[in-house]
Amino acid sequence: MSDGPANDEMAAQFHDAAARLLADRETVVRLLADAPAQDIAGDWRAIGEAGWFRILQPEVSGGLGLSLVELAAVFRAAGAQPVRGPLAEAAVCLPLLDDLFVEPGARAAIDHALDGRTIVTSPNRSTRRDATQ
Repeated sequence: MSDGPANDEMAAQFHDAAARLLADRETVVRLLADAPAQDIAGDWRAIGEAGWFRILQPEVSGGLGLSLVELAAVFRAAGAQPVRGPLAEAAVCLPLLDDLFVEPGARAAIDHALDGRTIVTSPNRSTRRDATQ
C-alpha cells in the first residue's frame, strides 16, 4: 500500500500534525456533535486550513496532490479523538467535485468547503434509509 520509506515518513508526519491539531483545539470534541454551527466553525476552519480536505486534490488545482496513504494517516489521528463529522466526505468528495464543476459560483462554493469555511455533508443516513424502504 505504501510507495516506500519516503511515503511512510510523509504519512507519519501527517498523522503527527493531525494529532497535534486535534489536541490543540479546545472544542474539537464537539465537532458536529450537538453544537450549533457557529460553535464549531473555528474547529472546522482549522481542519480546512491544515489542508485535510485538499490532500487528494491535484496540485494543479491548488491541492496537495497526495495519496490515500497520507489521508489515512490523518484519519487515523482523527479516529483517536472523539471527532465526529463529515471528515471523510469532505476529504474524498470535495476534490472530486472540484474537478467536475467549472461554473464560477460552484467552484467558489467548493473552494470555501475545501478551505473549511463551509461544512458540506450528505443527507442524514436515516433519511436515505427511510427513502429507500
